[in-house]
Amino acid sequence: MFEAIFIILTALYALVSVKVDGWITILALGFKSETPMMFIQNRKIYDFVRSILFLGALAISFLTPNMPWITGVIILAVVWLAAGSIGRKKAFAVYRRIL
Repeated sequence: MFEAIFIILTALYALVSVKVDGWITILALGFKSETPMMFIQNRKIYDFVRSILFLGALAISFLTPNMPWITGVIILAVVWLAAGSIGRKKAFAVYRRIL
């Protein structure tokens, strides 16, 4: 049960984090037209949702009986690093496409 919740929260975190990191990078590059208006107006909400998903997955990783907690922490660390990298890579692809 907890393993399924951990997988769902981790996957949701990865999806949201890739999008948010991409939007942050595009916004920093100066392309407001490529960033959703809701993100520009409510950036803190998107960061808050991303943080809640991460912390929820982290908390659930300590409750999983069939998986050691360190495994969950390592999985989350890899997802955290990969999501940032993928988000920036997608943002730079949009930047190159525009230029």
